[in-house]
Amino acid sequence: MNDQLSEHLPRIAILKSKIPWERLPVIFKLHSQVTVVGLLVATFLVSTYGFVDSSDSAIQCYNGKTPLPEEDEDEDEEDECEKHDTNQILNRYCWISSTFTLPKHFNGVAGQDFLYPGIGPFKEADERIYHAYYQWVPFVLFFQALCFLAPFILWKSLVGEKIEILVKNVVGRFSVRDKKTSYDIQQLANYFVQRKKFNSQEHQTWARNFVVCEFLNLINVVGQLFLINVFLGGNFFNYGLEVLSFPSLNPEERVDPMSILFPTMTKCIFHQFGPSGTLEKVDSLCILGLNIINEKIFLLLWFWFILLAFATLIDFLIRLGQWIIPSTRIWFCPWNKNNLNVRLQFGDWLLLDNISKYMEPSNFEELLSNICQGLDEPEKSQSQDPLISDQRAENWC
Repeated sequence: MNDQLSEHLPRIAILKSKIPWERLPVIFKLHSQVTVVGLLVATFLVSTYGFVDSSDSAIQCYNGKTPLPEEDEDEDEEDECEKHDTNQILNRYCWISSTFTLPKHFNGVAGQDFLYPGIGPFKEADERIYHAYYQWVPFVLFFQALCFLAPFILWKSLVGEKIEILVKNVVGRFSVRDKKTSYDIQQLANYFVQRKKFNSQEHQTWARNFVVCEFLNLINVVGQLFLINVFLGGNFFNYGLEVLSFPSLNPEERVDPMSILFPTMTKCIFHQFGPSGTLEKVDSLCILGLNIINEKIFLLLWFWFILLAFATLIDFLIRLGQWIIPSTRIWFCPWNKNNLNVRLQFGDWLLLDNISKYMEPSNFEELLSNICQGLDEPEKSQSQDPLISDQRAENWC
């Protein structure tokens, strides 16, 4: 790879392995592995509900003119087909036009004041809450999975390839101890010393990209919270809190917040023509079995996204502090020899920190000692950076 990093680092035995997955930043694994897999599983569950439901329908609607399934037992085959087609038309109509619930029937005692939270008699002027989101749940979940995967793909292209170069060109010979290994360690130490003495900025670009990708993780998870909140009509932010507080409410007056946001029973007004051509409005009761899955999925997403947002924010603030305030690197870095954490530039320090994850502890300790020794030596008068001189290739091969 024609890259400054690959040209300047010592040319040591090349490894065939890619970046070990366990070496990836924890936050990126939570975003690009755990969250993406969870969202894809949720998408699969919602999309395949029709194959699980015995009625082969995510919505089942009934009114006085459409029979319940039990009423079809004694009918002949022709009547059964006709009534089945009528039910299918009603189901599809209510699925497309969306169903609704009535806020005035959220309060009271179920079975006495109303049939089900949000279900009961109504007038044309009564407030209604329409539920049309269930048509788009699989698409939203899949879109979120792609959004959580995007920062990792960007990190892989801008930063991950640099770390892969380290795995291939630096660590290959550092698993054993011999004279050649000590020479390679000294050459690697000289590389960092010269970067410091000549104030090289070549690693600052990919280090900044590293921070930008972590910031994108934060923006993405917060943005997904707002996206779901808008998708669910502004009721998602308090959803988890309301579910947690539900058991402590008065059993005679409380209403399950899941049944409000994800009702399993809703109303639908079916319009049809009567015998003389008059347009009739038929009040229908719809069963949304799919919401039994949706309510659990979005409750888990609420808890997970909140925890992930806080973890990502803390990780980003730590990384930002390591960049802007070098002294904070000591708090989160297991190695610090002669105040080396503070003396190096952020890009060089981040590069060295990644090297520490792949080297044997004894070899890395020797590397730190050589770097400190080189930085403490008086600067020699040189007209140019020896790392970009014509003798570079001969000294580093």
